[in-house]
Amino acid sequence: SFVQTRYREDAGAIARLLAAWPEDKPRAAIFVLARNQEAMGVVQSLKELEATFNGNVSAMYPYVIVNNGDFSPSFMQVVERSVAGRCFFGKVPQEHWSYPAHVSAEAAAKARAQQAAANVFHGELESYHFMCRYFSGFFMHHPLLRGFDYYWRVEPSVHFYCHLQQDPFLTMQACGEGSKQAAYGWNIVRLELMSTIPSLWSTVFQFLRDNATLLHPNNGLASVAPGFSRVSVTDLRVTEHTVPYTGCHYWSNFEIGSLAFFRSEAYQAFFAALERSGGFFYERWGDAPVHSLAALALLDARAAIHFFDDIGYRHDDAMHCPQAPDAVRHCSCMPAVDFNQHQSYCKSLQRQAGLLGQ
Repeated sequence: SFVQTRYREDAGAIARLLAAWPEDKPRAAIFVLARNQEAMGVVQSLKELEATFNGNVSAMYPYVIVNNGDFSPSFMQVVERSVAGRCFFGKVPQEHWSYPAHVSAEAAAKARAQQAAANVFHGELESYHFMCRYFSGFFMHHPLLRGFDYYWRVEPSVHFYCHLQQDPFLTMQACGEGSKQAAYGWNIVRLELMSTIPSLWSTVFQFLRDNATLLHPNNGLASVAPGFSRVSVTDLRVTEHTVPYTGCHYWSNFEIGSLAFFRSEAYQAFFAALERSGGFFYERWGDAPVHSLAALALLDARAAIHFFDDIGYRHDDAMHCPQAPDAVRHCSCMPAVDFNQHQSYCKSLQRQAGLLGQ
């Protein structure tokens, strides 16, 4: 079919693009997960990203746009005609958007019904569980991302407000120098709905107890679980209840990161432990707290986790607008409506832990 042919052609074209990639430019892609009905939302997000950064001749990073179903020819045409950058379309492999062998569809359906009855946000949506699991454990393995080192996750219908004065991928490259290229960048920090993740922290805590050598000496977990230290996982008198998780996490619909981190043995072991627990289905674990806890546990937090303060951004109800005068003059957003300032609890914990870079 036309669509299958297009997928095959794009796989070949992206390999050729990477073969001719400039030496001094980070190997990076803008990564979008979307459905056919979101074509105009994708166009809006990418047009604003081009107006503020990716339309620059020095940027022009490719768009890797994937769907768990098949894209319609009209979706691909509309998106491609509307943006200046090159678009590559692909499909999420079936095994990345389904149940692992140890979770039965029946048990998952029962859990979703319970979540719906308890008003767990999006708990009733099977596709939402699949999506959270996909971003937690599989997006980094998508064939179209194979040759890339960095990604910027962009969702349909988001807004970008600031003309960027520097390339965020170069910033990520610099953050990753001391950590074998592993780095993670965020823009909004907020509290998770704890009803979605009742046992996530205990699962993570047990993983770190079983794999204490993977916990980075300069980890940043104290910024989301005050009082946490390396001793927490070796001292058996300490439990996940004595150093509770606040629910603070980096909101992952905006994310700029190194694929080396997510492909690393440490991260994949972390994900495997979460996968074994079944929490993506029996509960409604989001990929945002999963990514956040992993980055804060496994990376040198001060060096490798970066707050992209200069990128004005909005998704649904939450918006980040830079506060620094030299950054604001490149923006069309109002500093007063910055979500991070109003949700200051999580932000102040980040500051206390020295993770805001100031």
